[in-house]
Amino acid sequence: MMIAAEQLLKETPRYDWLIVTASNRNQAASYRQQLAARRPTDGSECEIPGCRRVLVVPDPHGKRAGSGGSTFAVLVELARELLKLRPAANSLIDLFADQQILILHSGGDARRLPPYAAQGKIFVPVPAISPAGQPLTLFDKVLDDFCSLPRSHTGRLTIAAGDLYLRLAKARPGFHAEGVMGLSCDSPVDRGTRHGVYITNMYNEVTGFLQKPSPEVMKSAGAIAANGNVKVDTGTLSIDWPTICRWLESLGLSLKRGQLDLSGLIADIIHACAGAIDLYEHILCMLAPGGAPSRPLPAPVNAALVKAFKGTRLSLCHIADLAFLHL
Repeated sequence: MMIAAEQLLKETPRYDWLIVTASNRNQAASYRQQLAARRPTDGSECEIPGCRRVLVVPDPHGKRAGSGGSTFAVLVELARELLKLRPAANSLIDLFADQQILILHSGGDARRLPPYAAQGKIFVPVPAISPAGQPLTLFDKVLDDFCSLPRSHTGRLTIAAGDLYLRLAKARPGFHAEGVMGLSCDSPVDRGTRHGVYITNMYNEVTGFLQKPSPEVMKSAGAIAANGNVKVDTGTLSIDWPTICRWLESLGLSLKRGQLDLSGLIADIIHACAGAIDLYEHILCMLAPGGAPSRPLPAPVNAALVKAFKGTRLSLCHIADLAFLHL
């Protein structure tokens, strides 16, 4: 029985859904071609190895939604897909319950790699070969990295940056806490100026979050440890479904009589009327205790997010020696 159970666990896809974001329809079409080329030919139920189903979601109407706005657009599209599979669902939590979902944000401009601006830097070739002898891309390495994590029994949403490789298989971080969990690693102060930085107390409880702070700001905020390092954000978040559904309902998404209803900020995001909402400059900064966006948002957008995020717990999984390969 033990062998059978282990085999079943091995064969279970790590994620029920993989969603790759794109900046526009043209980039999305390119991504779909890349993903279709990875579809197993052995009769597997997975659309790509480790993931049962795959979606590519461009920013609404080709206007930049930001990584935060894009996240909410993905969740609306995912709710539509799940409703087809779960037509008897009576609430958002019924739709999302037990789902293991990975969002790889990949709609950037590839400013550091201009030759890959059109196809997206997530599919930049890397010096590695698959067991089958095929050349690999950054996408293959990042996806394999996240598929190495243990599958949660209750389902969670994992959000990650598609241009950052962390070597999670070695560290195997545990995402299980209620609310939102971030992932950080030790980094020198110089790297902290180009990324987000968590501030914690002696118990590793999050007390603040800084986005691309100067060394002076990090020092005054108490973000620099005795060893001279800071806790740099890896761009990875893990969120439980009750938290996600509470946010969505507050922002205007509801399920009524078998139909999804969009209003408020959710409708504005889908109709590309909300402007760009960044997952890190805006949302993560707002989730930290006493936090506020590092870059101003329109007053109605800010008010809607403040209301939705009220009472959300932000915790941190810190792994000092994670790799941090950012393209």
